Amino acid sequence: MTSVGDLGAALGQALAALNGEALLHASNALDDAISLVLYSTEGATDPAVAEAVTALQRAQELIRSAAVARTAAGENVAVYLAGVGWLRHGDRPPSLPHPSTYSGPTTSPDAPTPGAEWDQQQRRNLPKFQPGGKTTGAVGDATGNVLHRTVSGRDELSARAELTLSNTDLVLPLPNERQGHRPNPEHVEVKEAQRQADDKASYRVVSVNNAVCRGRYGCGAAIAAILPEGYTMDVWEPGATRPIRIRGRAKP
Repeated sequence: MTSVGDLGAALGQALAALNGEALLHASNALDDAISLVLYSTEGATDPAVAEAVTALQRAQELIRSAAVARTAAGENVAVYLAGVGWLRHGDRPPSLPHPSTYSGPTTSPDAPTPGAEWDQQQRRNLPKFQPGGKTTGAVGDATGNVLHRTVSGRDELSARAELTLSNTDLVLPLPNERQGHRPNPEHVEVKEAQRQADDKASYRVVSVNNAVCRGRYGCGAAIAAILPEGYTMDVWEPGATRPIRIRGRAKP
């Protein structure tokens, strides 16, 4: 005869097989893919582009629905087992992580964050970028509170960013490139990624008066290598209709 404890263990194992962390990573990856497609094809009129974006968004909706269903199932199992006296209210069945153990960002990537209006407001107060000159950026938190401004160039913050990048294996030179080639730690976004990691802030938004550098050793690669997993930075560049969202890849 199966006991309530056996039932609880079986339900917990079944729910654990639906890997919530994997669902979260998949949703984040699709979010990044959508941002990349929209950015790289801005102004394109090919119907295939719109179809690709729609397909990615639909896939993301399905994954998020699965994640929500998994969470609801876990809560229902916990309520049931508490009702029959196998768990205390607030406990979780075996293999279900308690929310207090989650080490992700304090601001969900799906939570409202500063948008285009915030960027435009900051941009009005930023100096116009001059070719060959310094880049300036305004930095804010998830509520839109402006924290400070940062100017590109070498200083103590860029030195810390350089040290972080020199010790990561997330940005490595290709076989035909000289060893030691790394992203530029003096750029505004890279310096702010280092400050964000130092401050243990899960989310920051930056509005810069210059285009974000791309490529294998661009700012996006550097930010992802500096920020821990679960951290996010949104970067607004001139003329953008949505931010470039960069998620941390460094192991905490």
